[in-house]
Order: sequence, then C-alpha cells, then structure tokens
Amino acid sequence: MAFAAMSFDVNEQLNQYLDEWKNDAPNENVIEILSKISEVIEKETETYYKMDPDPFDDRHPSRAKPTCSFGPLLKNLFKNDDFMNKLVNDYLMNRDDKELQIASCRLVLDILPGLETSVVFNDTDGLLERLLSWARSAEEPLQSYAIGLLAAAMDVQDIAAHSKEQNIQLMPIMIVKLKDLIKKSLSESNHIEDEEIPHQTPHKRRRISSPSNECSNSSWAEMEPLMIGSAKIFPLTNEISQRFIYQYLTSLGVYQDMLSFVFEHSVLSLILNTIDLNKNGDVRLAFDALKYLASLLCHKKFALEFVNAGGIQSLLKVNRQSVAANGVAYCLNCIAYHDDVMEKICFLPHHVLENLVSYALWLIETSHDSSRSNAMIFFSLSFSYRMILNLFDSQDGFRKIINEISMIDLFSSPSSTYSEDEIFTKRQWARLININVPPYKTINYDYELYMEHVEALLHLMPTRAQWRPVDDLIKFNGAKLLIQYISLSYDWNFTGKADAVRSALDVLVVCSVMAKFQALLGDSVVINEGHSTAGMRIILAAACGDIVNDADCQRSALNVIINCVCGPLTRPGNSTIRLSMSSSKKKSKCYDDVLKQMWTSVRFNNGIMILLNLMMIKTPITDADSIRTLSCKALCGLARSETVRQVMGKLPLFSNGQIQALLKEPILQDKRSEHIKFVKYCLELIASVTGAPVETTSLEDSVGNNLNKAEVITQTKIVFNEKELLQLIYKHLVEKGLSKTAQALVDEAKLTEFANSFAKNSSFSKFNTPPRALPRVYSGNLLYVGTDNGELHVFNYLTSEIETTFPCYDSIVSSIEPSWDGKMLLTSSYWDSPNSILWSVTESSLDQKLSFTHDNHVEFGKAVQDKVLGTAEFAAHLYSLGTGQLVRTFDDEDYANRYVKNIATFHPSDHLILNDGVLWDIRSEKPIHKFDKFNQHINGIFHPNGQEIISNSEIWDIKTYKLLNTVPALSGSHIKFNKRGNVIYGVYEDDSTEDLEEDKLPFSSSYRTFDGRDYSSIATIDVKRSITHLAIDPSDNYIAIIENQCNRDTSIFSHDKVARVYEIGKCREEDDEERDDDDEDEGDEESDGDSYDDDDDDIMADELMSDSSSNALDLTDMESEYETSNSSSISSDDESDEEIFYQLNN
Repeated sequence: MAFAAMSFDVNEQLNQYLDEWKNDAPNENVIEILSKISEVIEKETETYYKMDPDPFDDRHPSRAKPTCSFGPLLKNLFKNDDFMNKLVNDYLMNRDDKELQIASCRLVLDILPGLETSVVFNDTDGLLERLLSWARSAEEPLQSYAIGLLAAAMDVQDIAAHSKEQNIQLMPIMIVKLKDLIKKSLSESNHIEDEEIPHQTPHKRRRISSPSNECSNSSWAEMEPLMIGSAKIFPLTNEISQRFIYQYLTSLGVYQDMLSFVFEHSVLSLILNTIDLNKNGDVRLAFDALKYLASLLCHKKFALEFVNAGGIQSLLKVNRQSVAANGVAYCLNCIAYHDDVMEKICFLPHHVLENLVSYALWLIETSHDSSRSNAMIFFSLSFSYRMILNLFDSQDGFRKIINEISMIDLFSSPSSTYSEDEIFTKRQWARLININVPPYKTINYDYELYMEHVEALLHLMPTRAQWRPVDDLIKFNGAKLLIQYISLSYDWNFTGKADAVRSALDVLVVCSVMAKFQALLGDSVVINEGHSTAGMRIILAAACGDIVNDADCQRSALNVIINCVCGPLTRPGNSTIRLSMSSSKKKSKCYDDVLKQMWTSVRFNNGIMILLNLMMIKTPITDADSIRTLSCKALCGLARSETVRQVMGKLPLFSNGQIQALLKEPILQDKRSEHIKFVKYCLELIASVTGAPVETTSLEDSVGNNLNKAEVITQTKIVFNEKELLQLIYKHLVEKGLSKTAQALVDEAKLTEFANSFAKNSSFSKFNTPPRALPRVYSGNLLYVGTDNGELHVFNYLTSEIETTFPCYDSIVSSIEPSWDGKMLLTSSYWDSPNSILWSVTESSLDQKLSFTHDNHVEFGKAVQDKVLGTAEFAAHLYSLGTGQLVRTFDDEDYANRYVKNIATFHPSDHLILNDGVLWDIRSEKPIHKFDKFNQHINGIFHPNGQEIISNSEIWDIKTYKLLNTVPALSGSHIKFNKRGNVIYGVYEDDSTEDLEEDKLPFSSSYRTFDGRDYSSIATIDVKRSITHLAIDPSDNYIAIIENQCNRDTSIFSHDKVARVYEIGKCREEDDEERDDDDEDEGDEESDGDSYDDDDDDIMADELMSDSSSNALDLTDMESEYETSNSSSISSDDESDEEIFYQLNN
C-alpha cells in the first residue's frame, strides 16, 4: 500500500508538470518544466539505487525492481508521445537556445534506463552529429551531457560501426579531458581513506539497502556513498564528467584499432588511480572505470601490462561490499580467458593468490547475480591451473558451490512462485555452476583424450581408493542435485540448456569411475512434490535424447552408463569397500555386488531396449556412428550378466542375425574409424550373447572391403531384362491385391499369356491343399456393438435381428465386456465421465450399477467374476463387485514402464495382475517382477495356460521370468485367444503410421492367426479393408471384425465402418464361386476383396448392415459368402463417421 501510494503521488506530480507543458505557449516556461521533471526522475532514480539493483542488469527498472516507483514513472512519461517527440525532435535539436539544449540533454540522460536508445539515435536525423559536435567543443555542462548520450549511442553496435572515423578522432580528446579532470580532482580534494565496513555473515546475500526509502540512521548515511554511490547528474560535478567519459570509452574499448590511444596516453594509470577508493570517493565512478578496464582486458597485450603493473592487487583493494565489486568480478571474467596472463598470475605471491580466490568466492556467495556469474566463469576457466585449484579447495570452495546450486530453489515445489525473469536468472545461474563443477576442467584435454583417462581410472583405481572431489560431492549431496537438475531441465527452455546438461553429465562421467558413486546412481532421487525416480532412469533418458536432443549430451550419458556396467570384474586392492547407503546407515558391499547392482538397475529401467534402439539409429548422420559405438560398448558390459544374456539371446537382433546388417558400413562414410570400433564391440557382443567365439582378425581390412564394395556397387550400372521386370512387377501387384493395376499392366505390356499361367499355378497351390479346420466348442448368438455417439446395439447374429439399443454415453464407446451370464455389462468411453460403467442388463433395460470415474478400461475377473480391474493411465484399480468399493491400487513409480496403450489384465487364476509391464500378486503389497520393455505401446496379456505372458512380440515365463521366445510376427498386434486358448488372433496396430492413408498401412487390412502352443503362424487373412477391432464368440465358431469401407485398390479414404461376422472353417462351394463372378460383373464398388491364409483356412463372411432410418445397425442379407467373394455391405448414413467397437456374448 505504501509503494502504491508513493507511486501514485509521484505520477500525479509528473502528470501535473505534463499538463502545465501542454497548456503553456510554445517554449514558454519549457526549460523550467523540463527541469522539474528531471528533478522528479532523479529523485526516484536515487531511491531506485538505494534498493541495490544489479548494476549490470539492463532490464527496464519496472522488471528489475517491480516494487520501486521508478519504473512506472518512466512508463507514464513514455506514454505521452507528444511530449517525447517534442523532447527529442525539437528541444534536443534546438539550434539557438543553449539552456533548452542543456535541460533536454539532462532529461534524456535521466530517462535512459527505460529508453529504447537504438530507435532514438537511429530515427532522429542529425542527432548523432549534433552530439559529436557538442562533445568536442561545447561548454559545460552541455559537453559532458553530450558525452553521456554518446556513450549510450555507441552501445548500439550498428551506430558504433558507422561512427568509427568520428570515434577515432574523438577518443584522444576524451582521454586528454579525462586526464585534466583527474588532476583537477586530486588537487582540489584530500585523499579520502577507505572506511572499514563490518563484514556480513558469509551465508547471507549482500543486501545492505535501508529498510525504507528514507535514510533511517546516521550509520547508513555514512555507508551509502561508499556502498551505493549517487546517480545525480545535476549539478554537474568533476566526478560526473569523468563517469560520462569512462562510459563513452567503455563502448570503444573492445576495438583493436583504438588500443594504440590507450598505450599512448597511459590510460592504465588513470584507471588504477580511479579505482583506488582511497583517492576517489565516488564508488559509481570507480565502477564505470572498472567497466572500461574490463573492456580493455579483452586484449591480451593490455592484460599482460595490467598484471605487470600490479593490477590484480589494485582490484583486490576494491571494497567487496561496494557496487564497484561488480566491476571487479567482470574484470576477473575477462582476465581468465588469456592463458598467458593466467600463467603470470600464478607466479604472484601466495597471499595475493589466496586473496584473489577468497574475493571470487565471496562474490559467488554474497554479491549480485551478474557478479556471481562472472566469478563462476573465472573459476571455470582458471581451474586448469593447479595453484588456483589448490587454493579453491583449501578455502572450501567446492562446498560453497554445491551450496549455491542447492539454494537456487529450482528444485522446490511449485508453491514458491517466481517471475519469468527470476526463473530465467536462476536457470542461467545453475547452468554456470554445472559448467564450473566438472573435475576434468583441471586439464586442457580434448574430450576423447579425457575419456581415455577416465577409462584408465575405471580399470586401475583400487577398490579402497579415496578421491576427495568425489567424496565431497557425495558428502554434500551434490550427485543428487546434479541428477535433479538434469531431470528438471526437460521442461526448461533457455539458452545454454544443452551445455548445462552436458556439463552435469560430465561430472557424473568422472565420478562414476568409483564404485561408491555408482551405487548412488541406482538410488531414487526426489524430483519435486515428493515424486521420485531412479537416477539411472534419468541418465538413460538423457542417453536416448529425451532430456535434450543433443548428441554431446547423449554421448556423455552413455559414458556414465559404460562406467557403471563395463567396470572390471575385479579391481586392484581389497575386494570389499564400504558404501554409504543412507545418511544414517552404512553397509559393507563387495565390488561384485555393486557391479551386479548396476546391471540390474540399467535393465530395470529399460536400458536394454534403449541401448538396442541407439545401436540402430541413423540420425543425426554426423553423430550416429559414435552413438552406436558407445551404446554397443555399454551392451557388451551389460551382457556379462547371465540374466541379460539370456534375454538378449532371444531377441531377433541375435536370434535372426539382424545384427549382421549393422556391420556392413558406417552411417557416414567419413566415420570409418568410428565404425571399426563399432564392429569390434558388435563382434564382442555377439560372442558374449551366443557363447560362440567370433573371428576378429583383419577387422579393419574387412570393413575397408565392405566400404570398397559399396563404392563399386554405387558406380555400377545395372542392366536388366525389361520383360522379366514387367513380369516381376505383375507378380508383386497380384500378391498385394492390386488387381486392377495388375490388369492394366497386362493389357498395356501384353502379358496375357504370363498372367494366365501365373493364375493357374496360384489356384492349384491354393485350393488343392486340404483345409485346416479350427476347433468348435459351442455357439453364442449376441453381438454387442458400441457406436461413436455412445449407443450400444445388441444383435442376434444367427437370426439377423436387432435385439435392442441402449444409450450409454454422449461420445464414443471404446470397450465393451459382458459377464458370462449376460446379466452385467462393462463399458468404457475415453471422453465421458465416468469413463467406465458397470450395467445391470435385462431384456428391455440397461441400468447403471457402478461407475469407475477415472478408469478408461475395465474388465471382469477371469476365474470368478466377482471383481473388476480398471486401468487409469499407468495405474490399475481393483474393485469388489460385492461392496462396490475400491480394494487396492497397483502402481509403483519406481517400476513404471509407461506403456502408451497400457491395459491392466487379470491372470486366469485372478491372483496375479499385469499392469504397465509389472507383475503383481493381489495378496502382496510389493510388485513381484518388472519385465523388460521392448516396445512403447503394448503392455501384454496372460496366456490362457497361465504360464506365460505375451508382451508385443516377447514371450515371458511367469515362474522364471525368462524370455522364452520372440515372435516378430506378433509385433505391434492387438491379440486375442479363442476359448480353448490354442489359437491366437492378431490385428496389426502401427501407431507410427496412423496418420497415413489406409491403403499404405502395412497389414492394416489383415488379421493373423497363430498356434497358441508354439506361436507358429497359421494364416494371414486379408479383407482388403482396414481392420479396427476383432472379437471371438465363446463357441469359437465365429469372429466379428470392424472394417473400414475404404477399398485398398482405391486412393479414396473413407471413415465409414461396417461390422462383419465370419464363420470359421466352412469350405468353398461352386455356387458361391459363380455368385462371386456375378458380383464382379456388376462392378460393386464396395467389394469385400480376397482373403488368403498360409494354411488355406476357409472363412465365411456375413455382413452387418445399417438401417439409416432407425439409426441402428440391422442384420440383413445373411447369405453365405466365401473368402474370395465380393459381397456388398452398407453402413448407416447417420453413423458414417462412427468408429464401431464390439464384443461377442454367449
């Protein structure tokens, strides 16, 4: 309230002056009004500086200090466009009235913190020339004010570049003027001794401003000039004139061609005199001189002269608590970039170096954000010098840096709110800390050589070795802080994010050579709001590019994993080490236990899948070879685990020899040397997994030969027989069901004779093999169909009649499951609330019995239907139908696989549950086992025999948890068993191509059958329309399929759906063949298409048709149709855009 009242008063005062200006005659009392406005702004500027803002913070004052009235005051002034235009275009450019020129220059200088200088100086014709003229020859105070405005103009790079010649002429004049001002200042004033100021406690930030905007006591009044300084520019003083010159020179200090003036006029001595607060009592002047010094220190020649002249000692004399200390930090930043200069600094007396490190650490702990950042950069660049590093360690610098990252408050709960500017500053600060921490910064090696040293440490470091940096990082909880930073950076977007994450990972790379540190990576780390995850999971996420899509970050993460899983089986020294397992408990562990723990941790967090995927990447093309090499190396280390070898040995990469294709050539031909390493690790991996030795001699020659062969093949002209090529194309078109295109090719290429011969051979092969009939059990008669508008239709597919229709939801019905006795029904909808409902079913009504608000899928128990299992994303909920209450939730974040299409399911005994790839016993509190994840979408189901789990293409043994087999044909398929459990039906689901046209989706128009005992393929049935769902009736006599009405032979995609019922095992008859031919002659566009299978199972299709008038599906036209028939099918116009789901009932 106090700030709001004060801000209101100030703005009212400003508005009053603006009204006076508006009402007065032109130029009458203008100078007086401008002076009054300047006084108001200068007073608020002083108040703003008393709040101790960061002097390098060039943001608008309203953003830098939102509680100060200075920012709103400037905004209020800038809203008056008429006044601002007059100020710049008329008053400032006035040719005759000197007093008006002075008043306008003063006011423009006052409002510079909120002014868009590039617009003002670029858009005002003649302004720059006017200022240059005044700076050279005008009388005071106009000359100094013009120099101050020139300094602001030259901060704009375009203006400075275009004014190079004028600056070359003006710069010597300014240096001479500066000399005269300094001499005059020294002669007129006594030397002011620096007053001792009590040091604040180290753990507190430097906040020395008065608690109110008024000077509350004499002590603060004495401290303020030394700590904060004054920003008043009126009346003009000697010190203010010097400040304007230093500001002008600062904008030119980085230019090499102006450095000669600096040496010619001994500018260094002027600067050293100004930064000495015993000689100069204006701390703001000292700060401006230090800024100019920093710009000159970019030149190595000047930096060497600075050190030789005792410049470091002069910097260290600047009061740490003063605003000038921010300039010292900037100077240290610039100095550290010169190796020659840093080497000379290292030869300074020990007490000077000690004071230097102490000063920089003080800045990190207590100064402004810019100074802390500059001091951190100084350390990051100077750690390559042993003297600096030793002094840093002796002054407990590492702990102080770890404290800094823990105090950033980026890891706290979202309840602590910050502005966007504050969050940006905190993230940048954290980035600098991460860049500063890596121990390898002490050596100027490139990354490859650095990794060679890391690998040597990994294999040679004794078990009982102590390494203080790593021990301290563990002691100060730094490892978890770094992992937290890596994890949280996933949601951040700021400049330098990749550098910060890579630096944090590089710290982990170095530290992970020690077993005690590796053990920490397997522990859970709290991220935010109590949510925790394993450190290894975060590192694996970084390896696959999920945290930040940067190849360097991926390589660093892979190197951490390599250190953890590829360590030696035995280490030098005693094999027993003591690891700190928690803050209060210690436990002795053998190194072998740690290595096994790492193998388990990587596997548990889906490391096998991630590393295998990385082995096969092809982008980015410049980095793919190195990433493949590192991932293969990690797999080699991981494969030393017997359980991992067992799993990998069953994967197609090894069982089907797919890995051989990876050995042929590099992704990028220029990366041949990297590919040789990859081949080496691949062969090592093959030998480890298969147990058979692989010949590795002449490895480079074999790779070179492959590369030469590839080059020869690329340059070889391929000659082919055109007729044979056309015949081959015809075969391909026929096999893919593109009959019209194939016939067109026959007509144009005159392939009639070949086509007849091919068709004859194909018929003989298809129809002269005895059909394999599928088993029958008993017959059901009800088909439940859910629609897009939330209705549930019940059909009798034997009598071709609709039984009833029930409204269930207002949106799509996504799943349906009736109970065995038909008295209950479970339905789900993704978009309605509640998502799932249990209904009580009668012949004429459907009554809601229970609701499952957040479960998007539900199913009955498999053994006894007295319970329901619901799925809500990655959690499973068990409900009792007797009480209607939630019994238990099955979810453990540490075990989560996060399958995109996770559906929890019961074991046939109902005692076990599979949810999100994790096996649970409903009688136990903890998960039983987590199965390896090898796909992103499908959780898996239990085999009806109760002994196996089918997860995508992987077959797992429930008792031993071993991978029994992989069936690539099942990959990406939604599968269902028949009642007896000896036949599997699979519908292909390819999420990566879901947006493509229907005729381009592989297997989208087919369903496949497999032997439920050995998973061998039985048949592939192509219905030539996209299949969205499949269900089997309890008698195993019929299957129902939802098909899209798009014909694969056309390019037109339709969203119309039709449900078809197929009878299993009925053979083709001649009259059906004749009817098929008649249908073809009629040219029916809604053709069913050919169905074919591997073992020649014959299928009868019955079609569900829609009655558009009643908006309900009706079973009509129940004529038997053979698998090669072209039957007609109709869907209701009202439901032309509906996606239909269904379930069969007894």
